Amino acid sequence: MKACWSCIGSLVTLAALFTSLQGQNLAPLNPPVTVNVATDFSASDGAYYIAYARGYFQELGLQIKFTQFPSSTEMLPMLAIDQIQVAGGITSTSFFNAIDRGVGIRFLADQGHNLPGRPFDTLVLRTELLEQVKDIQDLKGRRIGLASIQSLNEYKLEVILSSGGLSSSDIQIVVMDSFPNITLALMNGAIDAAMHLEPFLTIGQEKGFFSPFVDLSQIAPRAQLSVMLGSQEFTEQVEVSGRFMVAYLRGVRDYVDTFLHGKKDESIYQILAEHTDLKDVTLWKKVSVPGLNPNGYFFKESLSHQLEWYKQKGYYKGNLSVEKVTDYGPVDFAIRHLGRYEYPLEFE
Repeated sequence: MKACWSCIGSLVTLAALFTSLQGQNLAPLNPPVTVNVATDFSASDGAYYIAYARGYFQELGLQIKFTQFPSSTEMLPMLAIDQIQVAGGITSTSFFNAIDRGVGIRFLADQGHNLPGRPFDTLVLRTELLEQVKDIQDLKGRRIGLASIQSLNEYKLEVILSSGGLSSSDIQIVVMDSFPNITLALMNGAIDAAMHLEPFLTIGQEKGFFSPFVDLSQIAPRAQLSVMLGSQEFTEQVEVSGRFMVAYLRGVRDYVDTFLHGKKDESIYQILAEHTDLKDVTLWKKVSVPGLNPNGYFFKESLSHQLEWYKQKGYYKGNLSVEKVTDYGPVDFAIRHLGRYEYPLEFE
């Protein structure tokens, strides 16, 4: 479905007012309940911080405690025993294996997808190679940097390669330990291309180190890049998890108003600069941000395709199904109280 951001701009003010009024009709929990949220301070966690800073959680009797983890893999054991109630995650071999071991984890909501024509992460090419490498076939034999293998990063690269008739065996994968090092490797010629993400995409392009080569949002327009996870105990307490989702989606809708519908709320940029690793307010006005669905639902089919890919590669040998661990109860609760928000992408 082709997106049209401008065609729904006139509905934004009414939608925001409707959201605010319905959210106020939901009684706060008394006594308040503490919800522990795992974070890595990335942009995809942005709606948590907006909802927190604007008091949406507090209005519903929720006290939010953020705990930093280096990656989603480290968050999962704490989710399984309900020491952490909410976390965001990208798929990986260890991700699915951990969910197999900790059955008390549920997929709750969207926490990251690429916006049409504005990918948050995609394949970039070293500037010096722009005249030599014209299409995906020309990547054959090239060195391509990845932040990790047996993960969503490798999956996205294979999706791109297969669209041009190549596979991972046709290129040389170079695993880097961080995204800043990927930029350095592109600068010094240690790699030819890389799967890269914001804010490094914008910074590197402005400095002339590399250029976008493939728009992942065109090749895989319904790719799920990150998903909100909840502990089973938290998820099943719908009066709590549902209120959490109401507050979260109000934060998402503020985010969408600013980044997609041109509201350009300065306070949103300030909140995100304060709470995430991207501290430059000016950059927040330039980068391509992760898409966040204001209605909560995620691309379930995409996660199923990813899981099947891990099985085909021999990375994952379990019997997990996305349907089995998905629980839309909190999202459905939130939509009943907030109503739906017009959004150009369809998730269900």
